Amino acid sequence: MGIADFGRSIISLVSGKKNNLIELANIAKEKSANRTTTVGKTTVDRIPFDKLEFLYILDPVAFGLINRYARKAIGSGFKLEGKKKDITYLDAWMKEDGTFLKLNDYLVHGCTFGNGFLEIKFNTKKRVAGTEIIDPKTIKFQTDDRTNKALLNPDGSIVGYVQNKGTQDEKKLTPEQVLHFKLFSISDEQMGVGFLEPLFKDSWLELNIREAIGQSVWRHGFKQFIFTVGNERHYPTKEDMEAIYDLVYDINHRSELVLPDYVKVNETKEGDFRGIESIISYYQNQKFAAFQVPKAIALGLSEEGSRSTLELLGIDFDQIVRAIQHKLAYLLENKLFKLMKERGQISEIPKVIFPEATPSDMNEKATRMQKYVMSGLLTPTLEVENIIRKSEGLPEITREEKSIGTMPKQNQPSIPNVPEEPTANPDFREPFRKRKQGETRTEAPPTYKPSPSGNQI
Repeated sequence: MGIADFGRSIISLVSGKKNNLIELANIAKEKSANRTTTVGKTTVDRIPFDKLEFLYILDPVAFGLINRYARKAIGSGFKLEGKKKDITYLDAWMKEDGTFLKLNDYLVHGCTFGNGFLEIKFNTKKRVAGTEIIDPKTIKFQTDDRTNKALLNPDGSIVGYVQNKGTQDEKKLTPEQVLHFKLFSISDEQMGVGFLEPLFKDSWLELNIREAIGQSVWRHGFKQFIFTVGNERHYPTKEDMEAIYDLVYDINHRSELVLPDYVKVNETKEGDFRGIESIISYYQNQKFAAFQVPKAIALGLSEEGSRSTLELLGIDFDQIVRAIQHKLAYLLENKLFKLMKERGQISEIPKVIFPEATPSDMNEKATRMQKYVMSGLLTPTLEVENIIRKSEGLPEITREEKSIGTMPKQNQPSIPNVPEEPTANPDFREPFRKRKQGETRTEAPPTYKPSPSGNQI
């Protein structure tokens, strides 16, 4: 089977009535509430959220890369920097709320749909009681009934949100109640853009191509048998045709087959699938471009480049993760923690600090610091040491501890009280006895005389 035949198979599959994949033409015609973008005087229909979710589930490359972004961004957690009392309170609050687990799903939604929504719950005292993940498919902006556009305040901010979970009652939420994460933004568009929407059509085409390949390989990739029933001496009846059909129906599972002499068996030629790899590779490269992840990093292929090249590509990937972390830190500090400060739960807004993206970053940082000291650019003073200790999560050291060369008390290992070993004096051996703590020797050790044989007792 050549490329032309393969192309006809794809067209037949995409346009076939029995195809279980959704046609691209139909997807383009579908409209979803609050999923349009106005460019000048032109209104562009956006891809509905349920189709983006479907693609996240079906496409293995998209699924893996989205979860990798979320894991890299929040997998190592973060620490808070501020007053000790506030940090203790927030650590306990986030542990009870399960904030870290929710933030992982929050970022997965942001990468998939371009938007993540987290509802902030309040108790009867108007204090922040917890958070809850909102399914992006169930929420939209409050819109004008006449224009169906988002209602905006005079300063350009949105009026609020409306959530519909499939029931008749809609739940209205104020901007104060929703933590809205946008992965990428464009112009004054209120809804964000994720990784999947720009590559949606290419990914959907690839899904159809993969389906066509599977069917084509099954039909044309292996030799098939053609049975000719009848000859000049025997004209087959309908019963003969049905009987032969029953005999050869499961021929792939038989090791022996006996047929009458008026049945002729021929084989078809195997199909030629050369060139298909380049088609699949093209669509996969489109995905890597949209995700801004090199193929070597995404698939872990060391043969795609040298070690130094892969390290440079990895640095670029980590910078994208850093950008996501900065957005998340901004929302937590200026929305969630700010609300908790206004409600009197904390006294100051803490700073969100994410750890180094990778162990290689930490090694490079240590090497860079060492070079600064060796070149005289950095003087290893007590202040500099404490700055480094703080960035590495180590306790700071005082000037007194520095002068006597001791470690901070937090770093000192605890040494258990071990009873003293018996004195190993060759002239005597005191019988071993564990002394109580604080007990001292009050008598001189007894003197033992050597035995006649000269051995010590």
